[in-house]
Amino acid sequence: MSYHKGDLSKRRKLLEWPYHVLVPTPELGHGQRLNDMHDFCRSMDYQTASASGPGKPDAVRWCFKSEADADAFKAWLQP
Repeated sequence: MSYHKGDLSKRRKLLEWPYHVLVPTPELGHGQRLNDMHDFCRSMDYQTASASGPGKPDAVRWCFKSEADADAFKAWLQP
């Protein structure tokens, strides 16, 4: 189900962008870091999808077409 006309469904994102990185949402939110994550991924083919739901912690799933892009994003996230 998409929430706005023209948006991709979560299912389609998960299928067409098969390499996923789950980023838990901190208690106070991502803040500026979320903008930094989008800026880092600007040159990559990616989508984001909510990973939260009943019984699941709040998180953002970053979906990539390329395994190399997902690995680069994971490495960038490490402190």
